[in-house]
Amino acid sequence: MEGWLEEKISVSGLLAVVAMACVIAYLPKATVQAAIGSVPLAAGLSCGKIVLSVAVLAIIITAPLGAIGMDAAYQRLLEKEN
Repeated sequence: MEGWLEEKISVSGLLAVVAMACVIAYLPKATVQAAIGSVPLAAGLSCGKIVLSVAVLAIIITAPLGAIGMDAAYQRLLEKEN
């Protein structure tokens, strides 16, 4: 298993630090949670309130974590090209 990530990254042409920056940047995306969260409730399923609550909770937790993570890591991970 060791070296698996490096192999995948080298195949995609990305540096490991760029791949890590992408992972951190995509953490706060809430589009899927917002889109899927209300579907069971609108469909009248008994679990609808729980699914919507978990989706909102995921948005509330991941949005600030992703923003803080990018703010803390972008200068160390990424270089500006001239």
